[in-house]
Amino acid sequence: MKRWEIENYIFDKEVLSAYCMQNSLTFDDVAYDAFVTNVQDQNLKDDVNKIKNFCGISTSINSETFKINLSNYLKEGMAVYKELEECVFLRR
Repeated sequence: MKRWEIENYIFDKEVLSAYCMQNSLTFDDVAYDAFVTNVQDQNLKDDVNKIKNFCGISTSINSETFKINLSNYLKEGMAVYKELEECVFLRR
């Protein structure tokens, strides 16, 4: 894979924006951009709580549940989906 870990795919701005839109949450893309400076190589797995904050999540949600929920928003047509698909199936 091109990215550090699988979390770097589900914590992609495109996925988070879709998740927030569908769940009536406000995605703070300015704060996200300030923190996520390299979605390819940055270790984001350890910063799940910060990622949840970018989505305005104020309720208690288990980190693993949050990541599983996000995975449902990684959809065909997204650039991040295409990148992951190419890595897994085409080995590019």
